[in-house]
Amino acid sequence: MEETPEATVNAEPAVETEPAVLITIEIEEIVEAIKIQAQHKGSSRAALLKHFKGKLDLPSVEDLTVPLKKALDAGVKSGILTQDKQSFKVKGVEFPPPKDSTVISEVLQPPEDATSLPVKKGHSVEVAYEGRLLDGTAFDSADRFSFTVGGGEVIKGWDQGVLGMRVGEQRRLTIPPKLGYGKRGSAPEVPPDATIVFDVTLKNLITDD
Repeated sequence: MEETPEATVNAEPAVETEPAVLITIEIEEIVEAIKIQAQHKGSSRAALLKHFKGKLDLPSVEDLTVPLKKALDAGVKSGILTQDKQSFKVKGVEFPPPKDSTVISEVLQPPEDATSLPVKKGHSVEVAYEGRLLDGTAFDSADRFSFTVGGGEVIKGWDQGVLGMRVGEQRRLTIPPKLGYGKRGSAPEVPPDATIVFDVTLKNLITDD
């Protein structure tokens, strides 16, 4: 009787795996990234993750989440960085807001009393105004109009432009579309993407102080 040779088991060769790459992010690198992005309101965590993903040529941000958090926490704790919700700034470094988010303000008439209370967010104000397009076409005006500053009752350019005004003061506010009526405009008077101009006089200021 012939003996059956024992079956030979062929073991599969071991697959070599690349060792995990240890990623570290230094505070100095975050400072550099924030300065490169130069955002007026600071760099968001998402923007910083995207920056380092590109810098380190990584396929995803998954491996960056923990080291970035550690570096940001250390930067805030050391006082090098400041945090406002999910945005981070370099302490003492400020960047100007983009032009499409800035109201150009010109004082046409000084206040009755330069030491009187200035307008702040949350104050109720009464104003007189005239609104025009850049070509001089008037589209709106009123002798008396009241609203609460920062309450979302008027266009953003007004909320921004009247801050700091005092009773009797008149300002000319040149407002970009982003802070005015935007891409839609305000038919039929204000066309889409229009920069608008308002001459605003502060008649009265009401506070809860």
